[in-house]
Amino acid sequence: HTPDGVLEQVSTSSYVILEQLSDQAKIARGNRLIQAKAFCLGKNALLDTPGVRLRVGIDLNRNRVLDDGTSVELSNTCEVRPRIQSFDKAGQLQIFVGVDGPRVDLSLRKAWNVRACLLAELDRNNQTSWSPIEPLIIDNSSPKVLSARPRHPTLEVGLPAAILVKTDDAGLSGVTQVQASWSTNGALDFSATKPLEAVRLQPDEWSIELPTKNLPAGKHLFLCQATDAAGNISHLFSEWIQIYAPEAATAIRQKSSAMVQGTV
Repeated sequence: HTPDGVLEQVSTSSYVILEQLSDQAKIARGNRLIQAKAFCLGKNALLDTPGVRLRVGIDLNRNRVLDDGTSVELSNTCEVRPRIQSFDKAGQLQIFVGVDGPRVDLSLRKAWNVRACLLAELDRNNQTSWSPIEPLIIDNSSPKVLSARPRHPTLEVGLPAAILVKTDDAGLSGVTQVQASWSTNGALDFSATKPLEAVRLQPDEWSIELPTKNLPAGKHLFLCQATDAAGNISHLFSEWIQIYAPEAATAIRQKSSAMVQGTV
């Protein structure tokens, strides 16, 4: 292990490393560019040596195959400098000459809604080796709000309305934020009321409490929207939810309790 990454040995004298530049490279959306960097280490790893080829790209099927449309071959203009020093079995200091690759832009235009990985590939005289993979999620789809329902059967005016929300992101980057509010005058947006953030209960289940103090009894339009880790935003979800006056809510709870006691 080194500060720059994890090494995978190609032979006794050469290594290839893929350097992850930022967390942005872990989750991305299509039609964008992501940056990656690779360098190889070893006595015989110079890129201007005949038969040596270093590529960085996106392995779409996670099978160590780089597609020409999503990979870049590094040129021989890379800086040559010492990268690692260590001691051999006899205690002698060893300095490995390294080829430090430039940052490269990788296009995501061919990648759509897929769990892939970043990969560096070193080919030297028809001997191929790869860097350790860096997982990459390419997520172009908006998440979905599937449903919303009161956590308790009777919501009462003046008490916080606890509402359960279910979401789905098709197994891609995952929903990271859910916001909700009551609609104002039937508007299907958050322009009039600042939404509140929900709390995650399960990977795809959220809970939010909305105030009801200034609401009249009756049905109110609940608005909800989800955002995933790639920044995709769902369509606005809406659901009519009944809120009862305190007297009506108490009467419903008493009736329900009496029915339960009668059946027991």
